[in-house]
Amino acid sequence: GIPSVALWADRHLGGEGVWVPCCGEVQLRALLKAKGVGIARSISVVPGVRATFLSYSMGINSDKQPRFFNASSDLRNLEDVLPHDNYCCESVIISPSSIEDYSEEDAVFVYEEEDFRGAATPFAEGDYRKLNLTKIGSVRVPAGFKITIQVGNRPVRDEWADDPITLRRDTHKFPVEDTSPADSKPPAPPEGIQSISVRKIQLDNMHGLWVYFEPDFRGRPQFLDS
Repeated sequence: GIPSVALWADRHLGGEGVWVPCCGEVQLRALLKAKGVGIARSISVVPGVRATFLSYSMGINSDKQPRFFNASSDLRNLEDVLPHDNYCCESVIISPSSIEDYSEEDAVFVYEEEDFRGAATPFAEGDYRKLNLTKIGSVRVPAGFKITIQVGNRPVRDEWADDPITLRRDTHKFPVEDTSPADSKPPAPPEGIQSISVRKIQLDNMHGLWVYFEPDFRGRPQFLDS
């Protein structure tokens, strides 16, 4: 098969890399060890592919529970994704991917127009730098996810001059979150979309309320930080 996923020994896609072809399930620990990579610290995923990874745990005080996580783009630092004492990776399942494979419960959807109208692009967990987006009108963020959007047109020492915009909830009029206070001053519309990062927030870092909009805890929830 065509190489579709790479596991890297260092953060930011550095060090020794081990490529895995599409498609199907592959056991990774022996494969990584054979290439001299004890633990993968970052991951590359080519466009059009979705990878589901299973981590493993070696900590003395760990609950020994493996964790699943998905990627449809690069994950440049797995410390942002995995809890303490979990390592990458035991195995991976690689499959072709299309927009129909994603829902508003497991991916962030970015819309060109306000009020969730116009063309929509899904972003699963990952780091995206080659973007075809020209503007953002609204964003749907599943409960328990966050999206960081780097904007700005002027690079400063390889960084972008403007601060990134981080959303943890829906915004029907980007970049104002729908749960912002009514009297808060809206930020100026950003210019120049340079990169997008999506992360699933670790349960240990979630302190707040899950809000459901239908009785009996039904419907699509939102998470409100305490």
